[in-house]
Amino acid sequence: MKRLPIILIAIFLAGCAQDHVQNQITEASSAEASKYEREIDAQSPFQTLTMSWSEALTLMESRNPKFLSAQSNFNKANREKPAVGEITSQLKQTISGSVGQLISPSSLLKSLQNPTEQIPKQISSLGNIKNVTHQLEQNEWQEIQTSVQAELAMRNERVKLHHLLRKEQIINSELKLVETHLKSLKNPDPKFLASLESWQNTLIEERKTWLSEMRDVFDAEYHDLRFKPDKSALTDYRHIDQPDLNDLQRWCHLQRIHHLVTALANQHSKNKSAIPGAMMISQKFSSEPQALKLTDSATIRKQVRSLIHSWRELKASQQESDTLEQAKPSISTPTELTQRQKIHKLRTQEFHHACILWNLDESCWK
Repeated sequence: MKRLPIILIAIFLAGCAQDHVQNQITEASSAEASKYEREIDAQSPFQTLTMSWSEALTLMESRNPKFLSAQSNFNKANREKPAVGEITSQLKQTISGSVGQLISPSSLLKSLQNPTEQIPKQISSLGNIKNVTHQLEQNEWQEIQTSVQAELAMRNERVKLHHLLRKEQIINSELKLVETHLKSLKNPDPKFLASLESWQNTLIEERKTWLSEMRDVFDAEYHDLRFKPDKSALTDYRHIDQPDLNDLQRWCHLQRIHHLVTALANQHSKNKSAIPGAMMISQKFSSEPQALKLTDSATIRKQVRSLIHSWRELKASQQESDTLEQAKPSISTPTELTQRQKIHKLRTQEFHHACILWNLDESCWK
């Protein structure tokens, strides 16, 4: 009989534990159901979602997997390693002046090899780096690379979004024009009508492809999307004929910093040295500058060619489409239809080249 109370207590406790587990399961299930419902509502499966361009950017930055991954890498690198943010910031200040004053990674490394050597004026900010006394191990160099790579990746996703926003403008504008003229045609030539309807179908398919790309950007199966332009739009460069391409703080700056950081990280990996300037760089480096300099020159040449080519093609597309579009938009004849199709192609090409420039132009990201 003495054992009976103990058994009853055990049964009672077992029942409480079972109730507790059941409550946890119920709460977790409820939370999952709530998340599911919110996500269904967020992805708007049966209604068109309308937003401004700035709202689209905010949405992309909160949902896009590639952007979120890059943002996480960037924040982790700079938050967990304060030196990473400091050194990255200092390195970004090393590229200034004009093309004639360009400092290559090999030149930078050479000046850091000897602490008594005078630092060129355009990289005088590296004095702060030379004064860092702790050792920077290879994992820190990897974090610096990660930080800059993450910046490039985040920028790429923002550029992709702005490209798609412009693309919607182009497609919708042309579709609206075609639909207007289809309604206004009276006793049209059957052959021309078929061509006009074919062009309309082409635009509709183009918009379907665009919508699929937008869904990927937002990681959501939206029913449909509409966007309203606002002041967040990146420049179309129409007000500039000949920019100062020698402005190193503006053009190709982040890409150049990435190459510089990569060169420094690779050199550190080979030499197992401390932070440049904190102790002498290994004598093994003496055979490296020429090869590193050649790599740097090739990279810079590629960057400059891409920049000039994109600018030239952008302005050519703008000028040709503007010339064709001087007359009031009309699609009443086969000739006018051909002209509209060419204008559409030129506008599409224009913003393809604008994307390349946006990635290289620091003024877009200040």
